[in-house]
Amino acid sequence: MNLFSNERTLILTPSRAYPRHGAAYDALCPFEGEGLGMVPEEWQGRLERLAGHEGFPAGPVRLLVSDAWVRYDLIPVATDTMDDEEARLLAEAHFRRQYGAPLWPLRISARPGGLLVAGMSPELLAALEALQGTGKPAPKGVRKPIGIEPVFSWLMDQASDTLRGYTGWLLVDEAEILVLAFFEQGKLLSLRSQYCGDDRQETMLGLLERQAALETRKDRAVFFHALSGAPPSLPGPWNMAPLNLPERSGFSRLSSLLKGK
Repeated sequence: MNLFSNERTLILTPSRAYPRHGAAYDALCPFEGEGLGMVPEEWQGRLERLAGHEGFPAGPVRLLVSDAWVRYDLIPVATDTMDDEEARLLAEAHFRRQYGAPLWPLRISARPGGLLVAGMSPELLAALEALQGTGKPAPKGVRKPIGIEPVFSWLMDQASDTLRGYTGWLLVDEAEILVLAFFEQGKLLSLRSQYCGDDRQETMLGLLERQAALETRKDRAVFFHALSGAPPSLPGPWNMAPLNLPERSGFSRLSSLLKGK
């Protein structure tokens, strides 16, 4: 039985894996609910088990990585006159100032309003690259992914038409972690994340209210996107609407993955 059918996009989280079929997500079951976890020493073996599962597609697979393993930096700067080298130097300087050394591998994307910099756990990236064939050879019979990207960065690309000119919040539920962003006329102005416990609705409401107060935002429009589960029912004045994605899979229009130094 091919659990993936013709799907070529797979989302990895610490607890589960989610293949994307059109505009929907299905729970993958080779680990019976177990994902990659948060222990680096376990990642390689668990990835090999996933990629070697009979339900894994024979063709190329793009991996979307939970933001539980990602650090973000949002740099408000004009990007229309900035070349790749200037963007790289600026991103590295900001990332080091915020998170310290050593520098994580970075993905840099030009967005309306500035640069979105995503640093991925180097241990996880190494394990993923090993399956890609850019590290040690993949085990016999294991299919190799063709691309790696954080979930939120991918979501921004997929929803670019919807978010163009949008003012309000975007709340993304990635199972273990919530990601909350604020947009003003399509420009990404803030980005926060928080680990989520059992009471998801209370955590979501608390995150929204806290960030609205800290940023003195009066807007209560919220686009919501979840990898699994029903959307929350939040009290007024919050106005929640689903963020529907087109039935396609894609990666950053302008992104680069840079090795940490």
